[in-house]
Amino acid sequence: MLLILIVITIMNHFQSYKQWKDALPDMSWLDDLLPPPEKLDTWQQNAIELKNKVSGFEFDPRLRELTRMKYADLKSWFDERLETAINASAEANPDFDRESKPILRNYN
Repeated sequence: MLLILIVITIMNHFQSYKQWKDALPDMSWLDDLLPPPEKLDTWQQNAIELKNKVSGFEFDPRLRELTRMKYADLKSWFDERLETAINASAEANPDFDRESKPILRNYN
């Protein structure tokens, strides 16, 4: 009796799996869009080799500092523009909640 219950349970699980598998969408169209696995493997190996070659690369400290200064200038310019846009929106819309913080705003 126990053996029959076990067999029935296994058949039921197999049937459920088969129904689940049949319900999955057809993804064969991806085969036309994606390159073959061999090309992906080659690309991955090339990327790893490039990473290993570049890992010891050191930027000129002057270039690094210049980049940080340019970033700081761009960030301050963007923050000013954002603040101007928020103020204009607050003036145009009396229901504007100035205390609500936008998700993308950096409040450091």
